[in-house]
Amino acid sequence: MEIVQSLRCLGPCSVAELAAMVERPADLLYRQLELLARAGFVRQTGTRKRGRHTERLYDVTADDFRLSFTDLRKDQQAAGLAHTAKVFSGAAYKEVLAAIRAGEVVLGEGQNLVLNYELCWLTPQQFQAARELLYQVKQLIDEARPLRQGRPFVFVTIATPRTRKVRRSRDKKAPGRSKGSPVQKADEGR
Repeated sequence: MEIVQSLRCLGPCSVAELAAMVERPADLLYRQLELLARAGFVRQTGTRKRGRHTERLYDVTADDFRLSFTDLRKDQQAAGLAHTAKVFSGAAYKEVLAAIRAGEVVLGEGQNLVLNYELCWLTPQQFQAARELLYQVKQLIDEARPLRQGRPFVFVTIATPRTRKVRRSRDKKAPGRSKGSPVQKADEGR
């Protein structure tokens, strides 16, 4: 996913340019590009001369991809969806950690990081409305992508039904927040 999104962000590019974007050695990307090409996500779009060398250029085959697990058995669908969510969450974690370590995260005035976790009740209509708003955010991102202005940001969004677990009687009391908690009300932290 990181390679596909980086290609979407860069447009047609060489392996060297892609390697700089994903911060990996170029020689390690050839295998991933080959696998992505066989799966239909990436294609070679041409070549260009760089000095005495000719570079292959790669690009994505579409602007958007929707993973479909409908051809699989139910257990395979579940495993595929769960693994995809895990990969997306792991990628978000790595990006946040890298930005923190690089000193790039700004908190307070001029904040450039959003972390949000919501648990709420929604009717099917309300969920569809929220989903539509997320697609509007995606449209804004897609329109900004080719301009290449500002700096790159990573957005990961996951919304899923929550299954309520039945709690045993000894687990009924919820733990309270400690006095030294770093959590602030949203209005205080903005």
